[in-house]
Amino acid sequence: MKAYLKVKIMSLAAEARIIRKLQNRRAAYLVAKHLAKGLDREWSGLHAHRRFDVRCETRSAHLAYGFLRGRPYRAMEAKCWQGPDWKRVQQLVEKFGEGDRRELVQKFAEWKDAA
Repeated sequence: MKAYLKVKIMSLAAEARIIRKLQNRRAAYLVAKHLAKGLDREWSGLHAHRRFDVRCETRSAHLAYGFLRGRPYRAMEAKCWQGPDWKRVQQLVEKFGEGDRRELVQKFAEWKDAA
């Protein structure tokens, strides 16, 4: 099941690249048309989706993947300004983890508390 989570991580990375490419195209279009005084809603929407939605989901998926591989949290994120979305990380662990769900949740809680 870890392979499916790895595919999810790679697809999120590809999504971020695609969005960035579309943003750059949109910005170049606006500059060419002399409309770049204020970026339009399409550019802003893409930017917000990439920065907040995709980035947060990617971080949660990486933490879940690290937990399933047995890596300690501090080895993955030595320094960060905000805590991760632990509920989403736990959902991903439950979805992609193998074995008994109760044991998995208990191990995840211990892993999270050690962080």
